[in-house]
Amino acid sequence: MARRQIHARGGAPRDLTPGAFDSPTFFLGAPDGYAISPDGTEVCFTSNRTGHPAWTTNNDLYLVSTSGGAARNITEDNPGSDASPQYSPNGRYIAYTSQARDGYESDLFRLRVYDRETHQIKDLTAGFDQWIASFAWAPDSDTLYFVAPERYDDKAAPKLLTAAGAERLERLIARLAEVDFTPAALEAAYRDLAAALGVKLVDLAQLTRLAVTGGTASPPLFEVLALLGRDDTLARLRRARWVVP
Repeated sequence: MARRQIHARGGAPRDLTPGAFDSPTFFLGAPDGYAISPDGTEVCFTSNRTGHPAWTTNNDLYLVSTSGGAARNITEDNPGSDASPQYSPNGRYIAYTSQARDGYESDLFRLRVYDRETHQIKDLTAGFDQWIASFAWAPDSDTLYFVAPERYDDKAAPKLLTAAGAERLERLIARLAEVDFTPAALEAAYRDLAAALGVKLVDLAQLTRLAVTGGTASPPLFEVLALLGRDDTLARLRRARWVVP
């Protein structure tokens, strides 16, 4: 598969992606693997040029001029898959989905942005533990909207994921970042924080259960958190915090 340019006024097509590579890479049911800049001078496309596309998911994003020339890899530092590029309306940025691990097709899809002026890449969803299913630029080129699955109990979420719940989640995130992840240490930290906030231990426990498991019933909470570990627990708490407007 290759990308070719045909002038609007006619003429012979120009191959923008020569070589024995699929450009863009084929993804079943995925968005287009290429995008054209708003001014029509550049194409961004996905391609796996490792030489072993059947053994690796290391797809990268490449930029090439619509007049032809060598393609430039803009995501070569990431070993996982980079795909689904979209130019911002003003043309300065390219948003795309990114996976961190090579060879792991079920890895988390993150949302990243490449700055065409500074050549810097920013991870917009660090700490967000859900896949980015789709996304779109706002007209101002300063905002991105994305779709991700929700997994919270319909009855519990409106009661717990409130402004007060958001404040408690922030305090929990800060406290759990420095506590030992053993059941005893976690229980002590929760009791101390509940006292400091003037709430019942069960209130913090139920909020945490919802954030971590999606519901309000679970095996003993502190054992669950200890098994999950610090990184996964904090990622899920941050995810719940993001849900609160």
